[in-house]
Amino acid sequence: MSEVVKQEESIEGSKVGGHSRKPLAFHGPAVLNDIACFQYIARFDVQSSILETLSKVVTKMRSSARVELDDEVICARALVSSVKAKYASHLEAHVSGKHPATVWSFPCQTNVFILLSHQEILDGIAKRVLGQSGPRKAVSI
Repeated sequence: MSEVVKQEESIEGSKVGGHSRKPLAFHGPAVLNDIACFQYIARFDVQSSILETLSKVVTKMRSSARVELDDEVICARALVSSVKAKYASHLEAHVSGKHPATVWSFPCQTNVFILLSHQEILDGIAKRVLGQSGPRKAVSI
């Protein structure tokens, strides 16, 4: 399984499924690579994978998107773009550890684009801790 975790990377498939701790939030219509689509924001422990690959004749929404069946997005926040507004969603217990999560699936061409990766959250926390402690002084023995 190939994990996609860097910011601004994406996966795309004919059918895509995933889960997030927060429900999907409608972000509005958009046009990506001349394809009209509907966008949603997935937040808090997002994990998504391709359930069915794109056919060779279909134009991708994002030219750099990964399209292999074993590709999987893992991030903190993602932009989900689908050619149809309709999707299935339900709340399921114990999906991400001991917490419930919203499980969702899109039955048509869908792209999942990483807006915020987990690594950036960790880097931000580390920078904040270093900034609060101030510069360190050399100690002589």
